[in-house]
Amino acid sequence: MKKSNRTKEKQKQAAPAPRIGLSLAEAEARTGVSRYTLRRMITAGTLKAARFGRRIVISTAELETLLNAGAIAARQ
Repeated sequence: MKKSNRTKEKQKQAAPAPRIGLSLAEAEARTGVSRYTLRRMITAGTLKAARFGRRIVISTAELETLLNAGAIAARQ
């Protein structure tokens, strides 16, 4: 049985948008770096983050930059 065009359009719309920010717990799960180390890096200014109320959010681009810089430093 073929899917109608409306069903295909709904599936395209239902696709989740890529995450641009992660909580400390999500960043910890994605990178393998503990949330305490992430907090120390934010305090030291090594990692940029934003605070929304009580929640700390780290941009995914910032995490990628940090991890890529670590990979480059490890090679040298």
